[in-house]
Amino acid sequence: MNVALNPLQWFFAGASLPDGLDGVLGEVAAAGFGAVPVTIPPGEGVERYRERLLRHGLRPAPGYVAAALHDPAARPEFVERARRAAAQHAELGVAEVFLGSALVAERVRRPARSAEAEPDPATLDVLAESARLVGAATAAEGVRACLHNHVGSPVESQAELEGVLARTDPGVVALGPDTGHLAWAGGDVASLLRAHHDRVSALHLKDVRLAAAWRGRAEDLDYRAQEALGLWAELGAGDLPLPDCLQALEGSAAWVVVEVDRPSSGLAPLESARICAGWLRARGL
Repeated sequence: MNVALNPLQWFFAGASLPDGLDGVLGEVAAAGFGAVPVTIPPGEGVERYRERLLRHGLRPAPGYVAAALHDPAARPEFVERARRAAAQHAELGVAEVFLGSALVAERVRRPARSAEAEPDPATLDVLAESARLVGAATAAEGVRACLHNHVGSPVESQAELEGVLARTDPGVVALGPDTGHLAWAGGDVASLLRAHHDRVSALHLKDVRLAAAWRGRAEDLDYRAQEALGLWAELGAGDLPLPDCLQALEGSAAWVVVEVDRPSSGLAPLESARICAGWLRARGL
């Protein structure tokens, strides 16, 4: 497996470093990680971005494209945007990109509730066709689009994720699940990874405190309010069976992108990242 860190700790925590992005990348490397997802700053070309990563001894890993997959009218824009992102990935030597469905207001207001009802087949058809179009566009650039689940989006529950997968060709749409978001929405992460082992090309490895998720649903809190309960955790500090998740991918060449959306209370971003790196080292990664 290839391992990277998405430096969300710094950006979501509002951390300010003297050297901006270079300061963040320097701390990512100091924490013990060797790769970060492709996120090219506005106005910066591929070559300048490559040089920036090299200065810190970092490699590029799969980045993220968010698209309104539920909206057929938006397809021309997001398919072209995904194609451009794939071209950048290919130029950087990265053969996968995460494809997430954009958040929608009603699910941000009442997150992780979709598992309470069966998915609508017509909606799944629309989502699948959008994912297929994106997958075909990125494949033309030599990059696999990896369908990603996200709380607050139309691809939130395990049933919704698997419903789209069942309607798409694995050769066109790969799988790039998020362990934390899937568990938040009530899914069984390890079983999904085992069932789709050969389709998983990238993974967001994230831990979560399930008590916060259960409380958030019971109190009908919105997305941000549930996060504020201490939902996210450093690897090994939450409730997910992350070793089982990694074991389910044994033999896979998938990218593993570590994410902690918000550091645990009292932890600086660098310390949060070091805890995750230590957890991975203890497991030979």
